[in-house]
Amino acid sequence: MNANKIEGIVPVMLTPFNETGEIDFPGLERLIEWYIAKGSDALFAVCQSSEMQFLSLEERGALGQFVVRQVDGRIPVVVSGHISDDPHGQLEELTAAAETGADAVVLVTNHLDPKNRGTATFMGNLQWLLDRLPKDMPLGLYECPAPYRRLLSDDELRFCIDSERFVLLKDVSCDLATVKRRVAMAAGTPFAILNANAAIAYDAMKAGSRGFNGVLANIHPDLYKWLYTSGSQHPELAEDVATFLVLAGLSEAFGYPVIAKMYHQRIGTFASINSRAITYDVRERYWALDAILDKVINGTEAMRARVAGRHSRQGDQWHRGNARPGCCTLERPPSLKHAALKVNKYAHLRNRCCKSQYPRCFHGTCIGDRLLTSLSVRLHYGMIAANKGLELLGRHRSGEEIALNLIATL
Repeated sequence: MNANKIEGIVPVMLTPFNETGEIDFPGLERLIEWYIAKGSDALFAVCQSSEMQFLSLEERGALGQFVVRQVDGRIPVVVSGHISDDPHGQLEELTAAAETGADAVVLVTNHLDPKNRGTATFMGNLQWLLDRLPKDMPLGLYECPAPYRRLLSDDELRFCIDSERFVLLKDVSCDLATVKRRVAMAAGTPFAILNANAAIAYDAMKAGSRGFNGVLANIHPDLYKWLYTSGSQHPELAEDVATFLVLAGLSEAFGYPVIAKMYHQRIGTFASINSRAITYDVRERYWALDAILDKVINGTEAMRARVAGRHSRQGDQWHRGNARPGCCTLERPPSLKHAALKVNKYAHLRNRCCKSQYPRCFHGTCIGDRLLTSLSVRLHYGMIAANKGLELLGRHRSGEEIALNLIATL
């Protein structure tokens, strides 16, 4: 079995529906591109967040195929669609999932033991499927909470790891001690333990979980990605980001997946918040739901700004020495994006500096004026470069020619 690594930030994908209740494939295309732009490392399609229990077998196959085709190898895609209790129905579903061309097919644990009878039933059904599924198809496991949460025992997990047929577990134990134990069991193997619980997300990452696979990756996968890749380098900020993500994760209780669809409707990904799983009016049931989402969005943007600011300062040179309180000199900002983020900040600094008892810093000029002038010039030339790049791109020039022209422009 030659499998791509399924680890990092792996959103459980939403399924957009149009006003008539059909799958909105243009919206799905926009969603896929949003996931990738936000740094997702893989995608989990046709899962519970995709409302797979409310999709026909044909729709599940079409959904998986579309995702695989649109992603086009840029990141791995795993697919489930495993909703039947009957073994023959399961084989049909998992075969259809394999035919999508996905990098792995995910089995749902509760369907391997529908009546929760124990390990003997689970292992018997699992082995029956393993004997009939393609031997070269990488497999995954998902402790899906519907219709009931069926956690793997250590013996069951050990069998799956040792079989070398499986590459991941979406862990829904929501228990850090369990995650740590499972990480230790899978150590040194290609088998990835992916925690799905926001409350322990950062602690699980620090304990060795190979990423995050929870529902709020549908709103801020980039923040989870920053925690996973950079949190250890900035422990104080990482704790703040992790705490925010825990609190934001509580919004799942207010009509998910519709609340996530509301977010994507706001940013233009989806045209509709229609759902087959949630048929009631979420705004009527959960009063002030839009206000809750407002806070989640505002907090997300604030944390994104703090993370961006932390990265921007790594390349800057700060000179304090004899500077008056509140004043400092910032040399060239590392990027146009970070310069834009700082304009408002330094405009405020300028006002505070000029109205304080220290109207001039030790350099003899208002630091706010200097910063704003420097940033404005950089933004100006950055826009010139961006426009020049678009012009050259429109003329189908080569990447090398575009790069040389941009250097000349700046």
